[in-house]
Amino acid sequence: MAQGTAEINLYFNGAKQKPMPKHVARLDSLLNTVDRSRILGITLVGHTDSLGGRPSNEALAGKRASSVKKLLLDRGIPEPLITITAFDAPVPVVENITSTGRSRNRRVFVRVEYGPADVPVRSPAE
Repeated sequence: MAQGTAEINLYFNGAKQKPMPKHVARLDSLLNTVDRSRILGITLVGHTDSLGGRPSNEALAGKRASSVKKLLLDRGIPEPLITITAFDAPVPVVENITSTGRSRNRRVFVRVEYGPADVPVRSPAE
């Protein structure tokens, strides 16, 4: 793979802190397409819908991002490569007016940055 990024959203049901199983499979698929020795960093951005108050939504967004971080750690991604940011409803991808819109806003955005294929970023043993 050339130098670049790979991005996905992992979605959550209601006020759940763990992503839906089919989205965990999407994370695994993403990790299988990237040479892990070339990962420069992974950014996790937690989001919620507009239900609930701002403090509770911010906490939930953080818990969602943390649960995805744990999935990454369980899959062998070194902790120093993972950065977490959490937002509440003010950063929706669609309007929170309908249940469908709210479901699209309950997510963790995952961005994987990786180095060029011809130069290993770190040894696989790290």
